[in-house]
Amino acid sequence: MAAGAKPDRCPACRLLSPSSDRQRGLVKFYNSRQGWGFITPTQGAEVFFHRSALADPAWHPLHEGDLLEFGLEQTARGPQAVAIQRLETVES
Repeated sequence: MAAGAKPDRCPACRLLSPSSDRQRGLVKFYNSRQGWGFITPTQGAEVFFHRSALADPAWHPLHEGDLLEFGLEQTARGPQAVAIQRLETVES
């Protein structure tokens, strides 16, 4: 940010909100055996994802209700989540 420029959000909001090119949502369904599922984003329609899009393979398996941050990529079958980061899990 340039000197003297005002931030678009307060410091706490920047931590709580995804960056402008990413979204947040909850895992709606995840098939751990086949490695795919759907995310219900905070805005918009459900998004398909595959476990290969997880930023860290140690996050597999995901659980319904896990909070994720992700980017979107348009494919021939519609939007798909990419570069997925798990922010919070419902199971420990």
